[in-house]
Amino acid sequence: LVREYALRVVLTQDRLLDVAAELVAAAEREQMAAEALRPRLAALTVGRGAPLSIVAVNAAGMLIAASGQLPVGLDLRDRHYFAALRDARPGELRLERQVLRPSGQDALILAKRRPGEAFAGLI
Repeated sequence: LVREYALRVVLTQDRLLDVAAELVAAAEREQMAAEALRPRLAALTVGRGAPLSIVAVNAAGMLIAASGQLPVGLDLRDRHYFAALRDARPGELRLERQVLRPSGQDALILAKRRPGEAFAGLI
C-alpha cells in the first residue's frame, strides 16, 4: 500500500513538472521575465498539501525562474541531480534527498530533465 501511494505521489509530481516545463517553454518563446513567470509557477503549488517549490534551471545550471523567492541566477551546477540529469535521456526523473542551503532543511528533490534532445536544463 505504501509503495502504491508513493508511486502515485511521484507520478502526480511528474505531471506537475511537465506542466511547469510547458509554462517555462512558453515564457521563453514569449521572452517573459522571470518575475512574470513566478505567479504562474506558484499557482501550480497551491493546494498540494506539502511545502512545494518549482524551479526552472537552464543548461548552464542557473536558476531562471521559481515559484517562490529563490533568486534568479542562483548557481545549481554543483547539485548531484543537475549532473545526473545533464547526462540523462530527455524526460528522465531524479529523486534525491538533500539538505537545503543555507536553511539546513531536509528536503526531497524531484527533478526532471526538460524536453528536447539537446540538454536545455531541468525543472
